[in-house]
Amino acid sequence: MGPVSLVLSALAAVALVVPEVGKYVALGLGIAAVGVGLVAFRRPRMRLWGAAGVTVGLCVCLLAATQIGLTLMVLDRLRRL
Repeated sequence: MGPVSLVLSALAAVALVVPEVGKYVALGLGIAAVGVGLVAFRRPRMRLWGAAGVTVGLCVCLLAATQIGLTLMVLDRLRRL
């Protein structure tokens, strides 16, 4: 489960650079990586893998949410013009 969470978080980080829907895919994959990482964290032998997956997944979620928020702010400003 631990390596799976790292793979999910790496895919989420790669999805951040995809132009159109990448930020939404990255947010979904980041949430999945956090969930799988928390499950892996409960197992003693996978604790480090799970912690790494949760950390990277949360960072990706934060970046994706920031991109989505900035996009919504720009669209609101353009609507007001």
